[in-house]
Amino acid sequence: MDLEGDEDEYEQPAPTHIFYLLYASSLLSAWGDRMWEFAVPIILTKIFTDSILPASIFPFVTQLACILFGPLLGRAVDKLDRRYIINASLVTQNTCVGLCSLLLYFIMPYHGDSAPFTEDPVFFTLFALFNIGGSLAALASMAESIAVGRDWVVVLAGVDSEALASANAMLTRISLLCKMG
Repeated sequence: MDLEGDEDEYEQPAPTHIFYLLYASSLLSAWGDRMWEFAVPIILTKIFTDSILPASIFPFVTQLACILFGPLLGRAVDKLDRRYIINASLVTQNTCVGLCSLLLYFIMPYHGDSAPFTEDPVFFTLFALFNIGGSLAALASMAESIAVGRDWVVVLAGVDSEALASANAMLTRISLLCKMG
């Protein structure tokens, strides 16, 4: 279904299988996000055995970035082309997760009892870049979620408010289910 075109084209809701494809895509995206959010603190706890500080800093920084930059991101999604936003956010998110994985590889040699934040400027730089990459990935995920929720679901539902409510409820359920899993 194309997001551009004649408004009359979207008066009827899309066929059910299109919604199922949207739900499957959302499930895979949300599940991947949650697995990354879950795995990083565990990996950091495995690297630094006697300190949970590194494992606590990463989720704190990523969520703080979402709180601080989320409203700005929402306004940008409203102003820019949604297809561009979705493509850019997917590329950004996957690139940042890949770079964070590479940075974790370089952080691993610092394993031990605690993280050498003050003793080693190289470690501090690697860990700062790791947190920045994680924050950018979380913001990209948020941008994708906003773009899908504000545009694709509305277009697929057409003028049927019941279909819109049902699709939004299902996407919310998927997100919550992935948070629990």
